[in-house]
Formats: sequence, structure tokens, C-alpha cells
Amino acid sequence: MCKICELGYFLVSDTKECVTSCADGYYVVEGSDTEPKMCVKCSKNCISCSGIQGEFCSKCELNYFLYDENMPQGCQSRCDDGYYKTTENEIAKCKKCSVIENCITCKSETKCVKCGNNQYVQEDGTCGDTCPEKHRKGDGVCEECPSLCSDCQESGKYACDVCDSNTYILENKTCSKTCGDNYGAIKDTTPNWTCKRCSDYYCKTCEISTEETCVECQDNYYYKRERNVCGNQCDLTTHFVNVTEKSQTCLMCNKEFPNCQTCTSQRCTKCELNYYTQPDPPYLCERDCPIGYLNIYGVCTKCVDNCLDCDNYLCFTCEDKYGLSEDRLTCEHCEDKKCLKCSLGKEKYDKCESPKLVGKDLTCVDTCESGYFSFNNVSCIKCDDINCAVCDRFYCKECVLGKFLFSGY
Repeated sequence: MCKICELGYFLVSDTKECVTSCADGYYVVEGSDTEPKMCVKCSKNCISCSGIQGEFCSKCELNYFLYDENMPQGCQSRCDDGYYKTTENEIAKCKKCSVIENCITCKSETKCVKCGNNQYVQEDGTCGDTCPEKHRKGDGVCEECPSLCSDCQESGKYACDVCDSNTYILENKTCSKTCGDNYGAIKDTTPNWTCKRCSDYYCKTCEISTEETCVECQDNYYYKRERNVCGNQCDLTTHFVNVTEKSQTCLMCNKEFPNCQTCTSQRCTKCELNYYTQPDPPYLCERDCPIGYLNIYGVCTKCVDNCLDCDNYLCFTCEDKYGLSEDRLTCEHCEDKKCLKCSLGKEKYDKCESPKLVGKDLTCVDTCESGYFSFNNVSCIKCDDINCAVCDRFYCKECVLGKFLFSGY
């Protein structure tokens, strides 16, 4: 081992080698008449140092930090409380958290991570006595509440106590602008509406108050109103499908059309027992058919033309100015245009148009012939006495030729 190197060389203190310059991690100690110039190793993990004894490190090894203050302190693997890690001119340093008041630990000159004096780290990295709105006091830090949440103090940073207005609180205590599929909204003790799962899995949206009502079913499912459930098909014998922009609903025929057994969305197609489908819109079910119609298998079917009352295709009463044929199958127009009712063929009349009267041969006449009187200005009625030529309803007024009134009657 060398003890003294030639002129212009340095003696390495730990290896006793002679070198022209000191390597990283060593500092120069000037020699004397009796001591050679030497390269002395810096403190542990220091690659550049100075000072009489190398006590001042100016650069540390990788992953080690140098304290910023000009003091005899070696390289550290971490920064103490009150200091933060930084790099200046490619030198890793620990700098003091002196800019932020009451900051114990920081990660930059303006970003505190731990405050003292019972203060909380604010969102901007400073220290404060309390936390702003929509934040909670966490472990010494102001934690931002979840999205759409206005108060999360009790539930923690990932849950919400009170959501923003016009939003809903979900089962996992987060906030949403909508409840989502298979959920409905219910007002609870908080200012918010809470989303609760619909009891029917196939219900897409439900309303929940004292009772739950499904508003919209999942795709390809139908809402059955009387049972308040969603099914994959309707019983089309007693229901019909009502399609709206939002949903398809199974509606009971007898709810939409009273006394109806089967129907379409437009009309009743079959009435319940002892009710008959009416012939005109909205095709309701009634106890009787209208005049001029008869019941055929529960449907009001029109009688023959100009017939008012019929059964089994036989007519019993015709309209005014029509008479019933002898076979009762048709109503034919009376021959006399002044006749209102006629029967037993077209030439016989039951009632004539005023002022005409029904004569003795059931034709329409202007006046009653001898031996008849006008009854209610409708028809000619035969006098009670066959020898009476002129009479009224009660008395004979004039006898036929050769006969005389008795005591003026």
C-alpha cells in the first residue's frame, strides 16, 4: 500500500491508491509538508461533498435526498416531517414546508398533506379550521363528497347523506339524476327522493308511495293493470294490448268497455251474458238492442229494411208509411202516399196521414161514409145502430131512409 504519492497525484484514503483526481463520493484534503494530498470518502450515500471533513454534502446517490439547509447532515432515504421532496438542478433535496402556515407535512412548496393545530388540509393544499361545502372532515383532510352530493359528513367520502336538488339517492348512498331501470322513487325523511328497487323484476320504472305501481315494463313485457305486474303476454280472450309511447299495457275488456267479455283496442267484440253488442260506435254492451235491431248470438243485427220490431228474421212492426207483407219478411211502401200505416197487403191501411181517415175498407178517405163516424180524426168507426146514417161516438143523429129517431135519439 502506498503512503505518499508522487507530485500531482492524490492518495485515496481507503484504498491507498494514487489517482490524478478524486472520484465521486470523495473530497480533497490538501496536504502539508508531512501529509500528502488525499481523496477522503464522503459520508454514506453522498457522491459530492465539501468541508474540512467533508461534512457538507452537495449531491446524494439515487433515491437519497439532501437537506436544503447548509448544515452538516448526510443523505437521507426520506424527508422528515416539515420537509418535502423536490429536485433542483438534478439534485434531490428535502426542502422545508415553510410557506404554508401550520403545515406539518407537505409534498410541494404549496401543497400540504398534513396540518397542525387541529386544522384540515384544504383542496388547494393550504390548512384551515373547517372544510368548504360539499366536503367532509376526514382524517385531517377535507375530502370532496361524491358527484351530485351536497352533504357527506356522516357517510364518508364514497357515500352521501344529502344529494343535490332534483337528484335521487341510490341504495348504495350515491346520487344520480335518474333512478335507473327496475327502480322507483320514494320520498323519505331526508330532503331527497330515494330510489328503491321495484318489487317486480320485469318492471322497468315504478312509482312508490303507499302502494307500488309499475309505470313501464321491460322491453317485450306487458303491464297487467289489475294485478300490477309485468308479463310476457296478454290473455287476449279477456284483455287487449294498449300501446303507448312508453309501454304496452294489458287492459281488461270489462274495465275499458263495461260488460264486455272480449275486445280489441278499438271496440268490444263479445258482450257478457244477457248483454248485446250495439251496432254503432263505440259498440257498447247494453241490455237491449235499439229499435229496428234484433239479437243474433249476442250481436244487435239490423232487421229488414223499414222494420221496427223483428225476431228470427220475421218482422212484426213496420215504420210509418210501410206495411207488413203477408209472409212478414218485408216492409212494403203503402200505395196511398197519405197513409201512415198499412197492413194485410199494400192496399190496406192502419193509419193515414192527416187529415185523411182510415175508411171501412181500410183505405184512406177524406170523410166517413153513411153509417160511420170519425174517431179521434184517425179512422171511421161504424155506428152502433145499423139503421143510423149519421152518428157520433155516443148518439145517433140521423136515421137511414124509412127510419125515425126515437125520442130525438
